[in-house]
Amino acid sequence: MVFLIIIFLAFLILIHELGHFLMAKLFGVRVEEFGFGFPPRLLAKKFGKTVYSFNILPFGGFVRIFGLEKEPEKLGDKLNPPKDSFLAQPVWRRSLILLAGISMNVFLGWLLFSFIFMLGNPYRLLISEVFLNSPAKIADLKPGDAVLKINRGEQTLQAPLTAEEFSKFIQEDPGGIFDLTIKRQEKVLNFQIQGRSKPPAGQGPMGIALADVGSAKQPFFQAFLKGGAMTFSVLKEVAVGLFKFFSQVFVNSEILKSVAGPVGIFSLAFQFGSFGLFYFLQFIAILSLNLAVLNILPFPALDGGQIIFFLIEKIKGSPVSFRVQKLINGFGFAVLIFLVILITIQDIGRLL
Repeated sequence: MVFLIIIFLAFLILIHELGHFLMAKLFGVRVEEFGFGFPPRLLAKKFGKTVYSFNILPFGGFVRIFGLEKEPEKLGDKLNPPKDSFLAQPVWRRSLILLAGISMNVFLGWLLFSFIFMLGNPYRLLISEVFLNSPAKIADLKPGDAVLKINRGEQTLQAPLTAEEFSKFIQEDPGGIFDLTIKRQEKVLNFQIQGRSKPPAGQGPMGIALADVGSAKQPFFQAFLKGGAMTFSVLKEVAVGLFKFFSQVFVNSEILKSVAGPVGIFSLAFQFGSFGLFYFLQFIAILSLNLAVLNILPFPALDGGQIIFFLIEKIKGSPVSFRVQKLINGFGFAVLIFLVILITIQDIGRLL
């Protein structure tokens, strides 16, 4: 399972870089290298003007596009860079080359959802979110936990059950004491949770959000359409979630506790994988769409941030100074690394 998780997580990065590669090739922009994995290099072969390399670290891949990260002066004539360079392309082409990576992540999510709908998926009730300072959070419930059974006194609900049935059962006595049985990875765990009669708006008595997952087999075209609808729905939810995160992260440190970094993502992938291949693929699809939305954000060091520079160039009639872009992107990259480190420390703390 660990090997499978590494392969799929690496594939999400590789498919993003493949989008940049294919669009650059389509527009006749020189691609200097397309790498599978990250250096040190194991072997390489040049075809045409592109070096295709295989590298030791199997965590995705990279693409080096001629002129993308070089100062115009280093390409020769500042006003007339080589025709096959990134800088020589009009703004709309440069934007499409960057957007192609994002589009590939969206397309991959769509394909995976369509595949799941086409083959069908066993029904489960999963905890999709655990709210801060809630009874569920205090009890240590986690996103991805599968609900097997819930008791209140002499009354019991057992899987298969829906989110609606679960919520109705809780609302019959919101301040009651509930015995909850869940499956986490390969373990079956029991929790006792005291509900809340007057919970904060949108949280419910326990402080969890639930998701009904699973579907019956669908015909090919219907599965493809349902996959598209699911993709749009997830993209919308991810966009709203990221907006809330970035709008509060610098004023409310508690918001960091609601997200996962590389270690947390690996742990979640392992947990979803324990439910079966389809649930694991569903998690990979959602993660791919998360990467798409994250990369399109107008933040320095991300694809969306670079496109903002292109828009400024279009408005003012000349490119933003390469030195200014480098400084802004460096700052943005430092902020992102800082957040990743904080979240990773938090993820490790959760596992200990």
